Amino acid sequence: MLCQLEADLAMAVATFEPFLSDSSTRPTSVLHQPAFAMRHYTHTRPTDSAAAHLYALICERLGLVGEAVSALEKATELLEQEFEQAESSEIEHRYTVALLNLGRVRLASRNYDTSLEAFTNSFELLSGSQHPDAGRLRVQARLGQALAQYWSGAVDESLEGFQAALDESSGQGDKEVIAVLLARTLWGLGGDEAHDLAKSQLMEW
Repeated sequence: MLCQLEADLAMAVATFEPFLSDSSTRPTSVLHQPAFAMRHYTHTRPTDSAAAHLYALICERLGLVGEAVSALEKATELLEQEFEQAESSEIEHRYTVALLNLGRVRLASRNYDTSLEAFTNSFELLSGSQHPDAGRLRVQARLGQALAQYWSGAVDESLEGFQAALDESSGQGDKEVIAVLLARTLWGLGGDEAHDLAKSQLMEW
């Protein structure tokens, strides 16, 4: 039984890893077997935070957003407990990333208030982080906050969030993506002034 569980985990990791690349063209249909295997694995080992996180990411790719939310809520709960016990920077980083992913899948499920909560908690942890990826992740957290605020109707806070994400970003690619999202948001507000601001934002990039 244990050997089969380990084999299922290894198969799921190997199958999902190529999807972490932006250039991956693999069909998501190959993830159905890993999803089934990881569902069984997480039920058998309910305290494995890494497995719950992986299962959630696989479900997200398959469009199983509700299942992804549940699995990430479990993963973040476990990681919070692990961090409180060990106070390890490595566990803190894993917890931070899990919160970011939780914010994203909650956003996809239109749970905007709880999405904002996850993004905000992640950003607060990242504010004092010395991890090499902290800067890039802070941008993602800021952007997630802005999107959650926009869809929950807090437009002014959303625009401030987009600007904060722009200020936080360092790579040109990040800035372009954020600028386009900000321009779309402004355009969606309607009115000549908002449209002029949207055009101006795009022209700057």
